[in-house]
Amino acid sequence: MTINEFKSKCELPGQVFDDEILQSLYLIKQDNWDAAHNIAQDNHSKYGSLVHGLLHRIEGDQWNASYWYRQAGEPDLSGSIDELWEYIAKKYIASII
Repeated sequence: MTINEFKSKCELPGQVFDDEILQSLYLIKQDNWDAAHNIAQDNHSKYGSLVHGLLHRIEGDQWNASYWYRQAGEPDLSGSIDELWEYIAKKYIASII
C-alpha cells in the first residue's frame, strides 16, 4: 500500500486494518483519539511510540509527546498535526513494504 492509498482509505468510515499502527493512524484521522491511544500505548515498538507521541501532541501535552518521540529514537518532532501524521505514516509504510 502506498501513502496515497492509505490516506484515501482514511477518508472512509468503518475501515479496519490488521496492522495496529495503521489502525491507530486511521483512528486519529477519524477523530477517535481514545481508541487510537489505547492501541498506541500498548504497542511498544518505535512506531507505537511515535503514534503515542503524536496523540499527546494532539492533546496539547508537548512534554509527554517529546518523551514518546525520544522513546522512538526520534528528535523532538515539530510541525502541524497533519504534517506529523503524514511523516509517521510515510515512514511506517516504507518500513513494512
